[in-house]
Amino acid sequence: MQFVAPEVSANIFASPRRLAVQIPAVVNVQPDQKIVRKGPSVAAGLKDGQPTAALAGFARSCGVDVAQLTTLHDGKQEVYAFETVKTGEALSAVLADIVALALKKLPVPKLMRWGDSDVQFVRPVHGLMMLWGETVIEGEVLGLKSRNATRGHRFLSSGDVFVEKADDYARVLFEQGKVLASFEARRELIKKRLADAAAVHGATIAADDALLNEVTGLVEWPVVLEASKPNSSKCRRNA
Repeated sequence: MQFVAPEVSANIFASPRRLAVQIPAVVNVQPDQKIVRKGPSVAAGLKDGQPTAALAGFARSCGVDVAQLTTLHDGKQEVYAFETVKTGEALSAVLADIVALALKKLPVPKLMRWGDSDVQFVRPVHGLMMLWGETVIEGEVLGLKSRNATRGHRFLSSGDVFVEKADDYARVLFEQGKVLASFEARRELIKKRLADAAAVHGATIAADDALLNEVTGLVEWPVVLEASKPNSSKCRRNA
């Protein structure tokens, strides 16, 4: 299912309430694919001028007569082959299945059900967005139908956040939903703000990378808070 050039890299977004991937330069329809099936060798395909059982069976499995087969060299010998062209499928016809398969491959140790459905995932899922440019790709995954809306921060925003174009996903969530969707961006922001706070007070950051990753995975809108004891100039800052 080749919709993207192999060298194209994806932008991955992950937060406590969302998983998303943004892939540039996705075509709407797959290129046609040339399919070549190799069969028995030419030497073993005929006996006394007649097709052997192996050759006849190969042609039958391809849905053609022996006369419609071609021959080619496979690097070692001449073999019979069947060549055909498979018409490319539309993205809209296969995207939901691709997403569902990707979710099943996630390393989730334990699944759960919610509501009255038999759908299972690591936690309840409430929204599905599949966009190709400005077009909503219709489809259903985990019992949800695709649309161009999501939800922002649980407390700092309200109502649906609409994403008109796939390229706008991270920007719209940041501006309207109070969500910094990129895990790496959140991690770097927390790290920088803690470093700035430490510099002001001549302190050092006690958290190691493991704790920093854990905190990054717990928040969607990082804020560094300062707390101090009464009548004390000493303070502690937490993300």
